[in-house]
Amino acid sequence: MTKKELAKKLSKELDCTYAKARYITDAFIEIVGDAIVNEREVKLQGLGTWRVRLKKGYARTNKVTKKPEYMPPAPYCRFHASKQIKDRLQRMTLPMSKGQLAQKRSE
Repeated sequence: MTKKELAKKLSKELDCTYAKARYITDAFIEIVGDAIVNEREVKLQGLGTWRVRLKKGYARTNKVTKKPEYMPPAPYCRFHASKQIKDRLQRMTLPMSKGQLAQKRSE
């Protein structure tokens, strides 16, 4: 889902204009983004948690110059889905792949 699609669904759900829904969506993303950067963790009950982690530094060889380089530790963000979302994913039915359809037809 894109931000535009989210704003459209939000405008229908709240029965408001698309512009107002887009403003709400942008504000939410800005607030969550700032909180992730400043507080290093954002928990939204029923949705999940975003956490900032630190990737380990490592040594590597530059492919062009063939000289060794050190890549310093770098922060990255990780999302962990809530138990409710994980349970909904377990109940979700996926469409069959072409191989599964062929196998089912041959039976």
